Amino acid sequence: MPVQFMRGQPFLYRYAYARSADTAAAGDVGQDYLALRHDDRTFVFALCDGVSQSFYGNLAARLLGDALVAWLWDELPDGGEAATFGAALNAGLLALTAAATERVQQHPLPAGLASMLREVLEQKRASGSDSTFVCGRLDLPGGDRPQGRLILAWMGDSRLRLWGPEGERSTELGGRFDTAQRWSSRRGPVNGRPNVYISPLTAEGRPVILSLAAYSDGLSRLDGRQPPSNFGLQAAVDDARDDVASDDISYLELWLGPVPAHVEAEPLPAPKDVTLTSAADGALVSWSPVSHASAYQVQIRDGEIVSWTAASPPYRLPALPAGRCQVRVRAMQAEEPGVWSARCELETPALPTPAPVLQGETPSVPQPVVPVPVAEKSSPTDRPQSESIRPAIEPVQSAPGAPDRVPVTPRSGEQPPRVPPTAPATPPQRLLLPIVPIIGVGGLLCLCLLVGLTSAWRHREDLGRIINPPTTTWTPSVTPSPTPTLKPTDTSTPRPSATATPTATHTPTATRTPTLTHTPSPTATSTRTATLTPTATTSSTPTATRTPTLTSAMILTATPSATATELPAVTPTPVP
Repeated sequence: MPVQFMRGQPFLYRYAYARSADTAAAGDVGQDYLALRHDDRTFVFALCDGVSQSFYGNLAARLLGDALVAWLWDELPDGGEAATFGAALNAGLLALTAAATERVQQHPLPAGLASMLREVLEQKRASGSDSTFVCGRLDLPGGDRPQGRLILAWMGDSRLRLWGPEGERSTELGGRFDTAQRWSSRRGPVNGRPNVYISPLTAEGRPVILSLAAYSDGLSRLDGRQPPSNFGLQAAVDDARDDVASDDISYLELWLGPVPAHVEAEPLPAPKDVTLTSAADGALVSWSPVSHASAYQVQIRDGEIVSWTAASPPYRLPALPAGRCQVRVRAMQAEEPGVWSARCELETPALPTPAPVLQGETPSVPQPVVPVPVAEKSSPTDRPQSESIRPAIEPVQSAPGAPDRVPVTPRSGEQPPRVPPTAPATPPQRLLLPIVPIIGVGGLLCLCLLVGLTSAWRHREDLGRIINPPTTTWTPSVTPSPTPTLKPTDTSTPRPSATATPTATHTPTATRTPTLTHTPSPTATSTRTATLTPTATTSSTPTATRTPTLTSAMILTATPSATATELPAVTPTPVP
C-alpha cells in the first residue's frame, strides 16, 4: 500500500506498507502487520514485525497486533505509573499464549510441500510463532486528564521516535530496542518484560509532544533523518524495496498539531537531456542542471542497482560490464529526493579476453611482419607456383650492435629491397654457430672436474685423518685458585692424610698446589673428578703432604679447618 495521508480530525496521520522484493516475487504474505483505531479523543495503534525464523511469523504478528489494539482500547488499567502498566501488559501477553498456541496448531500447511520442508515446519510449529512489536495509546487533554497522556510499549528492534517543540526527544524513551526481545505464541514475552514509556502531552499549557513515528527495520534508512515528505517517504519505500537486503516495511506517523510544511511539498523535477556515452575508462553521464538542487543521484541498473552521488553534471562512471545497462538521474535538495529521469540505455561490448598463460610458460612475442614488395606488371607465369604462394625467408646473423633484419628473396622479375651491405653468413658458419657454445660448456665442465681431482689428491692426508681420526689422549689437570672458599662435602671418602701443627694464630694461610695426572684409556667416556678433603687444626704455619688415590669417579673437594674469615668461593675447572 503506498503512502496514505489521513486528515481526520483531530488526528492527522499517514501510513504505508510494502513487502520485501523476495516476498513479493514469491507471492507470499508479508511478515509485518499494522493495526490502528481512533475516535475524536483517543488514538491506539500496534505495529508488529513477525520473526521469519519462527513458524509463520506473519501469523504471530496478526494475532499480537489485534490483541494489543483491543487490550489498549478496552482493558487498560487505571494506574498511571509505568511499572503498573508494564506488569498488566506482561500478564496480558502471557494470557494470550493459550489462544495463540491453539491457533498455531490449527494452521494448515500448504499442499505439495516436500517431506523435508514439511518436517522442518512441524519442528517450528512446536516452538511457536514469534513477533516483535511497538504499540501505544494517545489520549488528548480534557475531562479527567487535563494534560493528556501518551503510553508507549515495545519489545524488539522496531523503531519508535518522538518530536517536541525543541526537536526530537527519542532519547527520553529509554528501555531496550533489542532484537532478542519478542513475544512468542508458546512462551509469551521472551528475554524480559515489555519496555514502557508514559508522558503527558502538555505541561503548563504548552505542548510537550508534537508528533511520533513508528516503523519496522525495513525502513532503517530513515534512522537519524527528519521525517520526509510524502513523496520522499514513498521514494524511501521504493528504494528499500529495490535493495538486495530488502525487508518488509510498515510505517505510521501521527501529528498532534499542524502538519509540517515540507510533508506535502512538491518534489524537484526530473533532470532533462540525460545522455550516456561509453569511453575506454568507463562511461560519461550528462544532464541538464536542475534549479535548487544541492546534489544529484546517479543510478545504474545492470542486473543490480548501484547509486552514486554527484555534485554537478557530468559524472564519470567506472568501467561498465558487457551488456545492456540503464542509467537514470534525480536531483536532491538536502535529504529530499526529486523525480527520477527517464532511463537511458547503453549497450557495452564485451572486452576481448586474453589467452591464459600457464605457470612457467613464457608468453609468446609476436614476430615482426616484413612486407614483400610486389611488381606492378609482373605475371604469375614469370615465377614458380611455390613462390607465388609463400616467399622464401631465412634469418641472417646481424653485425654486432645492428638491429636484426629478415631478408626477403625477391621473386623473378622484381627488384630486391635496398638494405645496408653486410657480410653474408656462409652455410659452414651457420653450422658452427650452435656448436661453439656446446664445446665451450663441455670444456668448462672438464676443467672443473680436473681441478677438483687435483685438489683432492693434494689433501689426501687431511681426508685420511677425517675418515680415520687418530687416538686422542686426554691429560686433565686441576689448578685451584690461590684463595678458594673450601666447603666440606660428604660425597666420597678421600684417602690422603695430612699432619698439621697448630698455633695460636686465628688467621691461617694455606698454600695448596695439587698436581693430578691421569691418562685414561682411549675408549674411556666417564668424567673423573678428584676429591681432596684435608683435616687440619688451627696452626700458624700448616704444612700438609697429600697423595690422593683416584678411582674411576672422584670429586675434588677441599675442607679446611674452621677460620674466623671465609674467603670467596672458587670452583676448580678441569683442563683437558
